[in-house]
Amino acid sequence: MSMHGALDLYERGLNLLEAGDLEAAAEVLQQVVERLPDHASAHTNLGLAWHALGRLGQAIAAYRRGIDCDPEAPAAYLHLANAYGRMGRYSEATELFEKAIELNPTYAYAHLGLASAWDRLGRAEEALAAYSRALELDLEERDAAAVRRRVEVLLGPG
Repeated sequence: MSMHGALDLYERGLNLLEAGDLEAAAEVLQQVVERLPDHASAHTNLGLAWHALGRLGQAIAAYRRGIDCDPEAPAAYLHLANAYGRMGRYSEATELFEKAIELNPTYAYAHLGLASAWDRLGRAEEALAAYSRALELDLEERDAAAVRRRVEVLLGPG
């Protein structure tokens, strides 16, 4: 398959992922990474498909491969951190969210993920700081409303 054909296949995988056809997306994106083993975004998107299917081990491996291919891509760190968070590995998640923020300081969802991880670890002060920073950035309104509610709970009555 030519490079052009592999990139067309990648687009097909993204469309399947966006449509929620996760098994098909994973199958197609697996073909892409076999043909283009250094395509960081293909690995990361394959990880998203595995993650959504609950196959966290495979998702983590794909995210790590995406990072290996492009260590400057904050999204791969964010998604890897989310996978660790889903497994209850919040300390590891905080390090990865911090790396995503280091690479892109205005990455609202990395700040939100960091806040959530700190929150789960019972570190309210750090969580509040990260929630506040996330609110300063570009969160979708539904997410911002949830963050504001959580901040109110952390601050308590007063």
